[in-house]
Amino acid sequence: MTSQPAQILVAYDFSPPSELALQHAFNLAQESKEREFHFLVVLDPHKGLGLKKNEKIDYKYAEEIQEQAQDQIQKVFDRLDRGGELAMMVHVRIGDPLKVILELARDIGASLILMGSHGRTGAKRLLMGSVSERVVREALCPVLIARDRGYPDVERMKIIEVEPDHQEYVPMFRFHYNSGGPTRPKAWSMY
Repeated sequence: MTSQPAQILVAYDFSPPSELALQHAFNLAQESKEREFHFLVVLDPHKGLGLKKNEKIDYKYAEEIQEQAQDQIQKVFDRLDRGGELAMMVHVRIGDPLKVILELARDIGASLILMGSHGRTGAKRLLMGSVSERVVREALCPVLIARDRGYPDVERMKIIEVEPDHQEYVPMFRFHYNSGGPTRPKAWSMY
């Protein structure tokens, strides 16, 4: 039985949070060639994307958006200078974002859904809802929400080895990972 590449759905709407999702997708692509990416733009039939005034949401407009999305994805890919190839498809669908994301995830047998979060809070979130939050709750695969990193860089303390003062000394519990799996110092006994 041959294994199929992992199917990763990336929700994209030209916003800064979805640009972060693109960056995460390209990082994942670098890790393994055994992944196929499905970039999805959902056009809300009542609001569109707000990219231009008086958007008429129809299939002609969906084709325009698909070309714009392909161009933008390529620009981000080139800007990140990752090199290599990316197996991808760009989908543009009209409908309710939550339903469309979950339907495409089902249709492709998604292994992961990657999306940005607009960070709505308070009344806006109550009125508009959080698509990303609902996708996390309802998806049948892991969901990764891309957000700006807010934690500052922290300098880690240097770990120094000390000579044991007595026979009972046990060194710090530390694992090192390599392609052969986790390893441990030979001096550690197995329990």
